[in-house]
Amino acid sequence: MELTDKIANLKALVEKLDSPDEALKELLTGVVDALEALEVEVGTMRDNLDDISDNLDDISDELEELEDELADLDDLLECDCGCEDEDEEDSDEDEDGDDEDEEYFYEVSCPSCDNVFTLSEADLDNGFLICPHCQEKLTIDDDSDCDCGCDHDHHHE
Repeated sequence: MELTDKIANLKALVEKLDSPDEALKELLTGVVDALEALEVEVGTMRDNLDDISDNLDDISDELEELEDELADLDDLLECDCGCEDEDEEDSDEDEDGDDEDEEYFYEVSCPSCDNVFTLSEADLDNGFLICPHCQEKLTIDDDSDCDCGCDHDHHHE
């Protein structure tokens, strides 16, 4: 039996009550009225809970779609060049082993003012460079003796 039916039965019993005590009948009528009001509130809460549950299901579905789209986007953005694997050969090289229009940049520290600045491979071709901070002319040592296979300037001990 539903809550509404139970309250309706109580109301009918109170109305049929043949009691000389009118105060008791008023009390019971008040209790039934309060129960009816509570039943309306419970019904409203159930409706709200159903709406919240539906909204939560919709949000969950949308989140799942977004996760799928993000996974697809991650797949599209994955780099196949091997840059994450340091042991792999650079995939930007063509059959001759030459880099295809890739320019390397180097960080250099000026020995005079300790300013750190970036220069390109083209700047190295000049044989010298000018510190952008202190204007000191710096000579570039060519490490052509280096055969370690690395792409950076350093001295071996």
